[in-house]
Amino acid sequence: MKHVLATAVSAAAFSLSGEVAFAMPEESSAEVFPLGEARKIKVLYAGVQGGSRETAFVELLKANFDTVGVIDIVELSTSTAAEYDVVVADWKSMYGKDGYPASEAEGSIEACRAHLPADFIKPVVAVSSVASSLMPRGKLDWL
Repeated sequence: MKHVLATAVSAAAFSLSGEVAFAMPEESSAEVFPLGEARKIKVLYAGVQGGSRETAFVELLKANFDTVGVIDIVELSTSTAAEYDVVVADWKSMYGKDGYPASEAEGSIEACRAHLPADFIKPVVAVSSVASSLMPRGKLDWL
């Protein structure tokens, strides 16, 4: 999973600029991957603060990219993402099994309440169910 995320962030920035070179990392348990010039990509992690997912993703991103910002996903907007090349959007497990408190109602599923405007143009690596919440009218929704 770690090498997939690092490569996805690099690929997203590459598709935007067409100028960034990146290398596919080899299978490894190490957290630092040979990204070359792609290390210069500025990455914004937008997720739920205070849990194990945020800790793991931010640690991985900071080990592989020179500039990493962290915000709560509900603060994600065109202006908060302006200085970054790529956004990694994440949300807690809808089932409460990832270090965040479960929803108050037993068996309830808590969906991400963040939404991006139609003019948001930054590449987004959307982790798990957050894709359909961020762009509910986009093509990344349930069929």
